[in-house]
Amino acid sequence: MSGAFRLNEGGRVDRARPLRFAFDGKAYVGCAGDTLASALIANGVHLVGRSFKLHRPRGVLSLGPEEPNAIVSLDAGDGRVTPNARAAQIELYEGLKASSQNAWPSREWDALSLVGLFADFMPAGFYYKTFMQPQGAWAKLYEPAIRWAAGLGVAPKAPDPDHYAFEYAHCDVAVIGGGPAGLAAALAAARAGVRVILFDDQAEFGGSLLAETKARIDGADASVWLAATLAELAASPRVTLLSRTQAFGLYAQNFIGAQQRLTDHLAAPDPRSPRERLWQVRAKRIVLATGAFERPLVFPDNDRPGIMLAEAARTLVARYGVKPGARVVVATAHDSAYRAALDLAAAGVEIAMIADLRPSADGALPQAARLAGLRVETNSAIVGSYGTRRVTHALIAKRWADGAPSAGEAIACDCVAMSGGWTANVALHAQARGRIAFDFTGSACEGYVQNFRQITELQPEEGSARVSDMRSATFEAGDGHDYRFQITTRVDSGVEDIDGDARKTQNQQFSVEMTKPKRERLDLQGPVLFPTEHIRHILTAARAQETVLVARVYDGSGDGSKIFETTSIIGKPIATEVKEKPAQIDALKNMRRWPVTISYFEAGKKDDEPDYVLSFDLFENGISRALKLDYGDFVLWGEMTELKLLPAQKCDK
Repeated sequence: MSGAFRLNEGGRVDRARPLRFAFDGKAYVGCAGDTLASALIANGVHLVGRSFKLHRPRGVLSLGPEEPNAIVSLDAGDGRVTPNARAAQIELYEGLKASSQNAWPSREWDALSLVGLFADFMPAGFYYKTFMQPQGAWAKLYEPAIRWAAGLGVAPKAPDPDHYAFEYAHCDVAVIGGGPAGLAAALAAARAGVRVILFDDQAEFGGSLLAETKARIDGADASVWLAATLAELAASPRVTLLSRTQAFGLYAQNFIGAQQRLTDHLAAPDPRSPRERLWQVRAKRIVLATGAFERPLVFPDNDRPGIMLAEAARTLVARYGVKPGARVVVATAHDSAYRAALDLAAAGVEIAMIADLRPSADGALPQAARLAGLRVETNSAIVGSYGTRRVTHALIAKRWADGAPSAGEAIACDCVAMSGGWTANVALHAQARGRIAFDFTGSACEGYVQNFRQITELQPEEGSARVSDMRSATFEAGDGHDYRFQITTRVDSGVEDIDGDARKTQNQQFSVEMTKPKRERLDLQGPVLFPTEHIRHILTAARAQETVLVARVYDGSGDGSKIFETTSIIGKPIATEVKEKPAQIDALKNMRRWPVTISYFEAGKKDDEPDYVLSFDLFENGISRALKLDYGDFVLWGEMTELKLLPAQKCDK
């Protein structure tokens, strides 16, 4: 047992293996399986540092690589000093020594926090305009003083005593992320007989499953599925498992840079062993299974110690066996926080209130919270907090019909668990950055108009980034016999225009009158479907419970002469609630939708790799969500950000 906030049971830590460590010179005891962050909270240490500029008290916000507050320095002796390490990623070991940063003389009594009294007079960058005179004083007086008062850790001055290794590797499939999605992808690839490398930044594979107590996968408990999957992957000679390995770069031609930590988790590492290894991997295919980040809520004083993300609070209980506090206020705009509240309550934590920003919360989790006797207040926002070294009250205000807040109610608590929903972790994808915009209108009577734009930026291993901007505008007749298209593609400074009109004839042939890139008539072999007609055929097949649709599709690609042979795989109807807020409307609430994957092959080359693969969820009315475009070299995902349903026009077709 270690610390007043340690639970007697639960979690993945080994309570029979206590580990002694020190933080700011004071001795504490944690458990094997703890991180520094979880061990500190278990011991009641919630103030872990001070803010960069105003020296405000800061505590643990999250338990992942996105942690912005719990930044510490590590001292492993013999010159091995590591500043700016995230406490949530530091594995606890016997004798670990860590210290807070940016505080003087101590984090509890930081004299420099008096700077906060003058915050209104110190906007961002004020020093560049204020400390101008006398001449020469900036370099000798002002800058050294400002750098001492602000900033983070101190860089070590002694030579680095460690040595480092590097490794070059090739594989057929590289999977980045060892959570359930990444493990399933790696398992499928391994069973297909290809070489697989699986990267994960944590000490254990499993991702969200490491804090999972109720989920089932393939009919088995998640923990059973996880153990079986890892055993099969570890036994496969075609699979390389790289834990404690952070993939930090995704470059041109599927080149991956990754850092593997080899000895940082050991109390007495072999001096002959390298501390880290740099992996440089070239993969034929890359699967990004990097999960999602929980978004914080924005409100005054949301940085006090004890205010953290709801999933972080839940993970403390479910994975580390630690209570984040004794009395918790949950502030949310998403159903997932209700799950955190239920798990915290089951662990003996008092839930003072669940304040939901939304006008209503009627899903399964909110209903379960009410049945458990938890106080749920909808249309309520957290508008402030009180406390110094730790939060003591959360200020909750009702929102009136005009959107204005009420006076607010101060709820006593020692922890606030907040959730503003989730955002996909697309950091690696953003290195091959992309954006998709899609606009679709029309009917079977008037025809269908589609405007599409896709911007992709690829950062090569060497040289400057390459930007591709593709725009298309199309009209497709409601009867599927006429298809007009204009496509403009810009790659860096080059521009390519395609403009044409495709018409079907009665004998299943069709012709295309091209005006760009040059005027010509193309007589092509039918039968073909145009894009909207193709979607309508997929919907017809889905309603008939068909799982495969094979069709030839023409969309004006290439130089206007390209025909795709497509294979569409249609899954079983999905009943789960959609995540995107624009799709959470009554018109779609009870509507069937199917997961669809379409592989596009160039005509006559179906035995080769597809040109690209398009995946999405297709509602029965033709609306799609969860878009994914896989070009092989890179993948683009699309999340619905806006949905506007236009009035239906009367049409007998």
